Amino acid sequence: MISEGSRDTEDWSNYAENSALITVYMPTSSSWRKGSALLINNITFDRSEYNRPGAELDEENMEWLLRALGYSVEKHTNLSGDAINIAVKNFSKRYEHRDSDSTFVVIMSHGDRFDNKDAILGVHYQRKNPNDYFFVENIFSHLNSVNCPALIDKPKVILIQACRGGTTITCCYCIFRGRTLQVNGVKTI
Repeated sequence: MISEGSRDTEDWSNYAENSALITVYMPTSSSWRKGSALLINNITFDRSEYNRPGAELDEENMEWLLRALGYSVEKHTNLSGDAINIAVKNFSKRYEHRDSDSTFVVIMSHGDRFDNKDAILGVHYQRKNPNDYFFVENIFSHLNSVNCPALIDKPKVILIQACRGGTTITCCYCIFRGRTLQVNGVKTI
């Protein structure tokens, strides 16, 4: 058993290897992780009121973080729902996954719910043409053990920055000192 308050890496590693409680993902023997990340960011939409000003900075910061963590980053910007599906599917087939120890999928866009499922909106989405979206559950289909055997028993971290639609939230009062708050017109709080 690891001693209370111990932060020694060797103690933790020994505990993890001998514990029946921790069997999900063992650390690799390499001190430097290898992995691939998919980063999709929809910024500019056909309807300008859907545009996400400032999302470029989110993309830049996320790419920096992923690279700092040792991941190679495949980046896509301004995709339709079908193109998101193709990008995730192609990413799941990458040869590099065989030698990786984990993967990240990051999607940033607007979101909504259709047919009681979470969806990411593509850049061509409009109320009169509501078919440009990508169901979040498709990520799991593309990265499962059948469609992506190279990632079996490896962590798959999925980050989605998008609304889930239909619910208005209440925002607390904030003081902005010399800064302006940007709104995107799709959902404002």
